[in-house]
Amino acid sequence: MIVGDEENGSDGTVKDRFGQGCYRIDTVTWGISPAQRFTIYRVPVDALQHINIRAADVNRTRDFYVRVLGLHVGDRPPFQSTGYWLYLNGHPVIHLVQKTAGEPLSARTTGPIDHIAFRGVELDATREMLAREGIEFQEKVVPRDNSVQLFVLDPDGVRIELNF
Repeated sequence: MIVGDEENGSDGTVKDRFGQGCYRIDTVTWGISPAQRFTIYRVPVDALQHINIRAADVNRTRDFYVRVLGLHVGDRPPFQSTGYWLYLNGHPVIHLVQKTAGEPLSARTTGPIDHIAFRGVELDATREMLAREGIEFQEKVVPRDNSVQLFVLDPDGVRIELNF
């Protein structure tokens, strides 16, 4: 759907009111009839940037991600809230924010989001580290390719999947 003062670019890109391409429209035709045509909208994203977690104890949660997953605390803008940005390969992938007083604790689930997944390295070393840290984990094998998945909970109940 095109609304307002948007107009199509010659390459199929829909332009916003500032002349910037905001998404692309491709029409795919099946058969001869116009009734068989449909439009595919390609969304204007190309990467997942970060996950934000509201932590009951932001320092404990920070320590978990640093110690267990090997993320690094990095630069964070001077927000009024207390928190950390945790980096993986130079990118701030986890944003931690301290919950405010009186804010309810989450259940041992992540609500409608089931888990966050990371590609793991060194399966045996990871199992040993989790056991040494006293962190319970669930291990599953993916039927198609026999890859191994380890599932752990962070201190706030967010389920983390590690894929090997």
